[in-house]
Amino acid sequence: MDESKIDKMQGRWTTDSLFEYFTARMDDADVRYSQRFQAQEKAIDKSDAASEKRFEAVNEFRNTLSDQTKTFMPRLEAETRTHANAEKIDALASRMDKMETQIQSQDTNKDDKRTEILQMVQLIVGLLTILAIIIGAALIVNK
Repeated sequence: MDESKIDKMQGRWTTDSLFEYFTARMDDADVRYSQRFQAQEKAIDKSDAASEKRFEAVNEFRNTLSDQTKTFMPRLEAETRTHANAEKIDALASRMDKMETQIQSQDTNKDDKRTEILQMVQLIVGLLTILAIIIGAALIVNK
């Protein structure tokens, strides 16, 4: 019903005009509610699509973590290998300590041999010096 008709009819409402007026208002409300409902459905559809995309991304991330976890070494295996490597390192360290001790004793033996050789050379030089003195003295006495 037109607003101009309503203005003219003020004060002269009849049951038919009231029925027509309320029917028009209800039809307007139905149109508005229908538009709201459609807008809400559209918003829900968009929200559902966004949620679906988010869940797809989350599921993809979960799958990536799952794939990555499959390539990880189990803790027990890692600890076993670490323990075995530690034992090997300790054995090598022990062997190196023994080798260092042997080298040091060899160096000490070499130093002792050098000392002995030097002492012999000094003894020989000393004996030759004494021999030279004796020979020199004998030559002087014989002249």
